[in-house]
Formats: sequence, C-alpha cells, structure tokens
Amino acid sequence: MKKVFFLILVTFSIFAFATKYYFLLTEIKPVEKADKKSKHLKIESNFYKYESKRVKIEVEPMLLKDIGKYFNQKGFENPFDETPEGFNYIFFRLRIENLSKETNFEFSPSSATLNDMLSKDDTTIFQMFSFSPNGNKKLEILGKTMFFKPLILPPEKWIERLLLFEYDEVVPCKKMVLSLSNLTAGREIFEIEFLFRTKFVKEKRDAEDNER
Repeated sequence: MKKVFFLILVTFSIFAFATKYYFLLTEIKPVEKADKKSKHLKIESNFYKYESKRVKIEVEPMLLKDIGKYFNQKGFENPFDETPEGFNYIFFRLRIENLSKETNFEFSPSSATLNDMLSKDDTTIFQMFSFSPNGNKKLEILGKTMFFKPLILPPEKWIERLLLFEYDEVVPCKKMVLSLSNLTAGREIFEIEFLFRTKFVKEKRDAEDNER
C-alpha cells in the first residue's frame, strides 16, 4: 500500500512540476574524447566526422536557435521561424559521401534513433506545416533539405540533408546517442553511434504554453 501511495505521489509531483515549468534544451555538442574510441571518428569544431574506406559521414547537431542560419546558407527561408522556443527540436546536419567506386551506399532515415526517439517522417512534417501560413512553401523547402525516404547513394556521390528529432520528456538527460543503423555498403551492414552532451535550463511556462 505504501509503495502504491509513493508512486502516486511521485507521479502527481512530476505532473504538477510539468504544468508550471519545462526544461529547455540550450546546448548539444559532441562528447569530449569520444573520437578516441574509434579510429574512424574525429571531432571537428562542433561536429563528428566518420571516415572509412567505403564512406565519409559528417554529423552536426543544431537547435531551433541555430537552424535559421543553416537554411539561409542554403538559400532558403527558415520554415521554423515561427516555431516557439519551448519546443526541444534537435536537428542533425547529415552529410554522406560514398567513397566506393563500384557499390552503392544505403541509408534509411527510419533506422536513425536518438536515444529511443525516431526522426520525424514526412507524414509528421506534413501535419506540422500543412495548415500553417505559407505551409506549402515550407513543405517544399523541407522536402529539399530533410531526409525522409530511404537513400541509395551511387558510387563517388554525396548528399547533405537534415534529420529532425523532438525531445519531449519531462525530465532532462545529460547525454544522447544518435544511432545510424542498417547502413549498407556493398555486402557490409553496420551501425555507427555518435555521443552528445546536452545542457537544459529550467523555464517557467506562461499561459500560452499551458494552452498548447
């Protein structure tokens, strides 16, 4: 009976906290010395670079406050310019280069996870923007800049696009792991993990946040 009461009390406390406060993700960056665990992995500035004989992959984390600059550099308007800061969206700039001269490289966005989160797919993105002002234009931009469909990259070709995740847990975490699974190079199938350190700040919800 005491255990049940304790669980109810903890649940109520978390709910009461969540209605008044939330944790805003303010920083995400590669973990120092994480590149020492693999000869294929390097950290340059704020991003990872993985390179083997078959493939070269760059992974750079970005938050809502950073993403506008990325779209501007690509010559696009920022589709997320009206998104409230309270959303903990995490973007990853993913650049993949097939170094092979003979075989394709394959990657599926649905096999990418951030801790236990899946990346936003095209259906979710459509629901997010279809009824917003200039929604069709924003969806067109996102269709050109995000990974949605399985990729088959020909030999000696490269592509750069975004993966998008949303951290919606009440309690923050100190580290996140981006896993790219079922990567296929020729007959080889493998997985790469990228470890990130995070920083959250406690923010007070306003009336508009509570209505969302």
